[in-house]
Amino acid sequence: MNFERGLHRLAKVAGLLLAGWVFLVCEAFGITAVFTYERTSELYLGVALIVIGVVGAVAAYYLIGWLSTVLLWIIHGFTEEDVKAED
Repeated sequence: MNFERGLHRLAKVAGLLLAGWVFLVCEAFGITAVFTYERTSELYLGVALIVIGVVGAVAAYYLIGWLSTVLLWIIHGFTEEDVKAED
């Protein structure tokens, strides 16, 4: 089960990195658009990017976790609960 636990932990780290990247990129563009807008549509775009950054970060984190669980199931037939039971 060491491989499974390692893969699960690696997926958590990858999920956090991807979530952080999505959040930072969207927030950077969104905040820049909000503070430098010249038209109202640019303000709406900035606010939308900020919302997408938050929602996208959460979605990316859970998507990576779900994909790691599916990968474990495909490789060995284990589920995430089996991995957590070993911890």
